[in-house]
Amino acid sequence: MPLTAPVISGAQKLVLYETRARYFLVGSNNAQTKHRVLKIDRTEPRDLVIIDDKHVYSQQEVRELLGRLDLGNRTKIGQKGSSGLSRAVNAFGIVGFVRFMEGYYIILITKRRKMADIGGHSIYKIEDTNMIYIPNDSVRVTHPDEARYVRIFQNVDLSSNFYFSYSYDLSHSLQYNMTLLQTPYDHGENEELHTSNSSKQDSFDIFEDEGLPTQVVHGLKNEPYAKYVWNTRLLEKVQDTVHPDWLLYIIHGFCGQSKLLIYGRPVYVTLIARRSSRFAGTRFLKRGANCEGDVANEVETEQIIHDASVMSFTAGSYSSYVQVRGSVPLYWSQDISTMMPKPPIRLDQADPYAQVAALHFDQMLQRFGSPIIILNLVKKREKRKHEKILSEELYPAIINLNQFLPPEHCIEYIAWDMARYTKSKLCNVLDRLSMIAENVVKRTGFFVNRSDFHCHTLRPDDRWGDLGGHPTTHGRIQTGVLRTNCVDCLDRTNTAQFMVGKCALAYQLYALGMIDKPKLQFDTDCVRLFEELYEDHGDTLSLQYGGSQLVHRVKTYRKIAPWTQHSKDIMQTLSRYYSNAFSDADRQDAINLFLQVYQPSENKPHLWELPTDFYLHQSNTMALPQERRSYTFWWANGLLSYLPVPYDEVPCEKNRKEVVAKRVNRYDESIDMYTEFFKPYELTSFDDTFCVAMTNSAREFMPKSVGLDHSPFTVRKPEETGKSVLGNKSSKEEAVLQRKTAASAPPPPSEEQISSSSEDDSEEDREDEATSSQRYTPIKLAESRDNVHAQEEHQQQPAREPYGLNLSALPRDEDLCTYHRFSHLGRNQHKVERSEQLMDSKEFLENVINLAPVSLFGGDSIYEVSAPRVDSETRNIFRAHIQAGLGEIKTMCREDILIYREYVKNRYIKRLVTVKMNESATANESVAGFPMTSWVEAGAFSGNSSLALSSSTLLLDFPINPWDIMLCLSGTVIACENAIVVAIIFYTPTLRTPMFVLIGSLATADLLAGVGLILNFAFQYLISSETVSLITVGFLVASFTASISSLLAITVDRYFSLYNALTYLSERTLHCVHLMLLGAWGASLGLGMLPVLGWNCVHDTASCSVVPPLTRTNVALLAVAFFTIFILMLGLYCKICKIVCRHAHQIALQRHFLAPSHYAATKKGVSTLAIVLGTFGASWLPFAIYCLVGERGDPAVYTYATLLPATYNSMINPIIYAYRNTEIQRSLYVLFCGSARTDVSYRSRSPSEV
Repeated sequence: MPLTAPVISGAQKLVLYETRARYFLVGSNNAQTKHRVLKIDRTEPRDLVIIDDKHVYSQQEVRELLGRLDLGNRTKIGQKGSSGLSRAVNAFGIVGFVRFMEGYYIILITKRRKMADIGGHSIYKIEDTNMIYIPNDSVRVTHPDEARYVRIFQNVDLSSNFYFSYSYDLSHSLQYNMTLLQTPYDHGENEELHTSNSSKQDSFDIFEDEGLPTQVVHGLKNEPYAKYVWNTRLLEKVQDTVHPDWLLYIIHGFCGQSKLLIYGRPVYVTLIARRSSRFAGTRFLKRGANCEGDVANEVETEQIIHDASVMSFTAGSYSSYVQVRGSVPLYWSQDISTMMPKPPIRLDQADPYAQVAALHFDQMLQRFGSPIIILNLVKKREKRKHEKILSEELYPAIINLNQFLPPEHCIEYIAWDMARYTKSKLCNVLDRLSMIAENVVKRTGFFVNRSDFHCHTLRPDDRWGDLGGHPTTHGRIQTGVLRTNCVDCLDRTNTAQFMVGKCALAYQLYALGMIDKPKLQFDTDCVRLFEELYEDHGDTLSLQYGGSQLVHRVKTYRKIAPWTQHSKDIMQTLSRYYSNAFSDADRQDAINLFLQVYQPSENKPHLWELPTDFYLHQSNTMALPQERRSYTFWWANGLLSYLPVPYDEVPCEKNRKEVVAKRVNRYDESIDMYTEFFKPYELTSFDDTFCVAMTNSAREFMPKSVGLDHSPFTVRKPEETGKSVLGNKSSKEEAVLQRKTAASAPPPPSEEQISSSSEDDSEEDREDEATSSQRYTPIKLAESRDNVHAQEEHQQQPAREPYGLNLSALPRDEDLCTYHRFSHLGRNQHKVERSEQLMDSKEFLENVINLAPVSLFGGDSIYEVSAPRVDSETRNIFRAHIQAGLGEIKTMCREDILIYREYVKNRYIKRLVTVKMNESATANESVAGFPMTSWVEAGAFSGNSSLALSSSTLLLDFPINPWDIMLCLSGTVIACENAIVVAIIFYTPTLRTPMFVLIGSLATADLLAGVGLILNFAFQYLISSETVSLITVGFLVASFTASISSLLAITVDRYFSLYNALTYLSERTLHCVHLMLLGAWGASLGLGMLPVLGWNCVHDTASCSVVPPLTRTNVALLAVAFFTIFILMLGLYCKICKIVCRHAHQIALQRHFLAPSHYAATKKGVSTLAIVLGTFGASWLPFAIYCLVGERGDPAVYTYATLLPATYNSMINPIIYAYRNTEIQRSLYVLFCGSARTDVSYRSRSPSEV
């Protein structure tokens, strides 16, 4: 597949020459090697006559052409008039051509300022323009209203937030532009193939002799998205007659870029806002939507994150996220005839089938795909209906549209009264917005041009796996968009968009491998930089639509704004009210005239005579539509077959027609982004470059203190930050003044003013570079001639100024004589006879060893490098390393084991090891299956148990021990059994007696013990850490101790229920049971905390027991505690047996004989007690005895063989104490069958029966 690249405009520097009959506009590329000429006729008073010969001139050819024009237009001696060809103005692009009541004007960009850089593509802001009248004075037909129209037109200040680029399509998103480059093109236009010979540069092509093979590249130039282009109508007259290089499309809105430094790695954060040119206007004069589905104040905001270390689109890492704001898509307006701060909202037209909403959402589905998520922030609860009217109309419209869409592509609606939520002191607005933002980003996804990193596989995140969007072979694309609205779409909307953008920024940085988790905190350098961008973005959009800055900011909703902010909010409210009341009408007329919504004519009433502009924006009022769209199939044909992917990005035939592809050489200037960005033909200073001057997180936000974390993702206190919380006040005010839309403009310039403003090309270039020093604050520049004069003075300065020296013109004769003597002495000192030199060199050459080169370098160049060859042995080593990381470890041979064992011995063992310990270690390896890699620093934990520690945090590289698997399975069964018992006792109100509280305590302890066994297995093989292992061991000790203590408490309770049978129910209360359990659990937790608090053998291996990291003293204490409890239980159960036998004997004496049933019951009770005690003793006695008599050098199989049966006691406890109880059986039956059994009679049982 041939490569593709965006085409760079060949008309970046323009010079307008004039004669009496013609204007000649000469355009060239940045290097001034290719030129085009545009001829404009000045003899036509009303028509626009432009001739473009489509020929590309060289620099010599254009000079000769201008020379001939100058000679041909010189006047004869004695005749009046101008002489020859004169330069009128220098420019950087054409905004367009406009006509009012007289002839046409040409609008040229005379000053520009670089605002952003995306992959080498420069984005410029218009700083100044020149509006030049084309017809000559001799043919000019004057009109009395011409000057008024010019003033109205110039009320749209083109130096206020209008942007353009020569190579990047600002009307489309980054996702569209990069998807376009990845689309295959088999053939393009029938243009000649530019070879390396035809694309040579005159003076700076240092690679022209490389002799590289020619490769065909498709240079792509697509049609802009007309909705966001503001000079479409101004270029309408010439777009079919001139070459596309002359067409420069501008957008209106906002563009800002900042540099996020991550330990020196530059990451550019760019924010671009595109304001719609359809149904555009001011706040109260443009509400709702028009008949074509275009809404007021519609702005598409895109945040672009890219790693500036790599500039290329194909090799770099880029990510973007898009969201939209816009008025509610209904026919509604506000009556501004009355002087009210909030004019009442009224619905102008009924739309029962939601036709206007259908048109609007159809546009969004085509551009963004599905799902469309609406975040409606208008108020819900009001004393008098105001904003609520819009919600009551919007929601039924969405319901009506969704019933015809497939469920997976339906429009999602989120309504949230943000204003009411803000008034609550207990609620946090931003927390709620964070939840909404997380769900929205998960649904829509975002665009990233590369696949996941390997670190995402090593450290997976659950939120990353649930992310939406559409995955591709190159990464993922965003499908769907969030559409946020309130009434004005200003304050609340900007805060909501910031929170969604903050959430998306975290995912974008995570996708680019910059952070380890997709989450960002407030008060970090990164978020503060992003917040400042969004506040500038919100202020700019608010000035354009509402006439003032934002009233409520992010800090207002965070409730950290100072008290002085309230007075500023009041001033902004008054400013907005004044602008809406007195200047909105004039601004609306200017916008209508600039966008050519209204075109002056002799047969029309003047613009200022129109009572309303409603008919200008509603096309169906002047003529009925020829065909009506279906109310059910309200989307475009073929749209559903491509959803959720945006229809505009699908490589279908319709979209291919909007792209022009031409075949060029890969080194052609028209696609060479490196030459365009670095400009090797110009001498520049690093200090004046845009990347150095832009806002920098390390310079603007990072604290200046020594010793602080330099990460931009570290939460900082306000007093630590390098920039105040409110930012630089003076720069903020200057930025506001710079962005403010001008209310008036001077009259059109005369020819004298035009000619006096002409400057040289070189001076304009220097001025253009100087204007790229800051992003927002306006800069006053000196004239270019003054700059040249200053440079000349700087070159003539003495050397003392830059170097601190004062060099005179010529040295003195005495100094020269001294220097000559010094040099002669040096030569004589080191002089060697030539014969000796030859002998030495010959002897040296004879002893030289011929060295063969290790590497053979091929014909690599700066453009491509051949891949190095790797031998099979190296590949096998790398493959084994990768497989080991995936868990597929090859069996080690005996030689490798011996080498590793020697390495461990020499490095870690600090003392002599006896032959006995070596034999035991070998036995451990052969019997227990423990590898040598389980040793730690002193080798004391080798093969003793699964609780052994390791100081490494890496995954263990040995197979899983089967004993550990059995312990984990035992823990799983224990946890499941006891979890059911705990749940039944907790959710059954009748089981709240002292007896069942004790059973619940036993089940809880056994449940925790089972969980501890599972966690021990997981942590041992996944997270091998000292701290984690100590916590796990302490958890197990506490759980098993609590289990044994609960058994003792149950035994005590049974004894007292038989010993004091008559007074048991009155004396044995829940309070007493709770106190007893509190003491038992407190003692258990105390024993469990001992290893964590330092009573372990991590650093003292000589004190280790058979269960490391527990010390011998600790294990002995636990064993003594167990024997004490066991003896107590044995004594109590013996007394219980005596009491039971005595009661049976008394019953027999009263009845003169013992009934068979009573005899059987007595025998069954005694046997049950024997089973209970025997099970307990058989489970724990072997392990307790081994802990007392075992040594740390004994094989680990002994520890496992005694510890595993001890866990069976916790497995049997729920069967003995819980599941045999009839009341718990009834609860289980109700749980699984839904009702209790009626064929069995239940009665309350005493603890003695239990």
